[in-house]
Amino acid sequence: MERAAAEVANRLARHRPVHLVAAQTEADVPGMRSTITPLPSRPAVLRCAAFRQRARRVMGPAPDDILISIGAAYWPVDVMIVQFCHWAFADLPFPVRTGWHNRLASLYFRWEERAAIRHPRLKGLIAVSQGVASEMARYHDYPVERIRIVPNGVDPAVFHPLSAEARAAKKVELGFGRDQFVAVFAGGDWSRKGLKHVVEAVARLPGTGLIVLGNGGREDATFRRMVMELGLAGSVHFAGHSSRPETFFQTADVMVFPTIYEAFSLVSLEAVACGLPVLMPPVNGAAELIRDGENGFLCERDGERIAGLLRQLDGDRDLLRRMSEAAHRTSQDYSWDRISEKFDVALRELNASGDLPVRAA
Repeated sequence: MERAAAEVANRLARHRPVHLVAAQTEADVPGMRSTITPLPSRPAVLRCAAFRQRARRVMGPAPDDILISIGAAYWPVDVMIVQFCHWAFADLPFPVRTGWHNRLASLYFRWEERAAIRHPRLKGLIAVSQGVASEMARYHDYPVERIRIVPNGVDPAVFHPLSAEARAAKKVELGFGRDQFVAVFAGGDWSRKGLKHVVEAVARLPGTGLIVLGNGGREDATFRRMVMELGLAGSVHFAGHSSRPETFFQTADVMVFPTIYEAFSLVSLEAVACGLPVLMPPVNGAAELIRDGENGFLCERDGERIAGLLRQLDGDRDLLRRMSEAAHRTSQDYSWDRISEKFDVALRELNASGDLPVRAA
């Protein structure tokens, strides 16, 4: 969400003044004014509440500017970008997080989301997928005519395929074989994102490598122990968090992402741009991005089913090549330049804004 916000803010600043308020930022183009507001690292509720209060002091009433926020990070605003629906997430058929602190956080985020959406200043929502737009209409009874859909984007100068030789060299750098079939998983919150099912799939496929990109937090030790118990220590590379995820996408042959809930997965889009077929469930955004059997597979959270699809791709390298090429072609419709144009159109339609200055939080 943060990376998407920076990309959109940078491009908006090319055409109008933008004042960005954030805890940290890489948005730094001419025409951009940034205010950094330090925040406590945890807990999440305190962090978010502190940001809203500090941003309010910076933003002020701003009656003549356009106020934009990512979710309910700050409100009241004119337009909210919706990258997550907390009410839909809490309504999943099984719990994804336990503990009183997580239940408290869920209650707070749902209250904040509802309060922000019901504020009379809000003129409209920009949802990142049709699924999220439907969730906002369903859970908040928000008028569909005041919702626009603008997906996440990708930078093709950063995320792009490498030659077969360059990919093989990167595999060797990470300790894999030059011709070894390698999958990549990316994200935090490993239980929600489905890492368990990916590891179970790899355990069924001797010779298959796996890159785990991202931090597991409190789950890190649990999953490392699982890998050891399954005898996969030599097959799984825990890469941790990286400011250059493209390096790992350009190393792998396929991305596996059996997540429970997404709005529009940015890492899946970035993997597709690097020429990776993506295996993921039909969550929000997947239907727009993944054409089943052409540039990836829509599959359930099941290690055996995932293993079957990986075995199919590993055993048919011509199919893998065709799907890789199709994946890269798909990404060309999602360049940040194109997406920012759609965003600007949506902003004007919702706000009738002309070229008014933007304040974004």
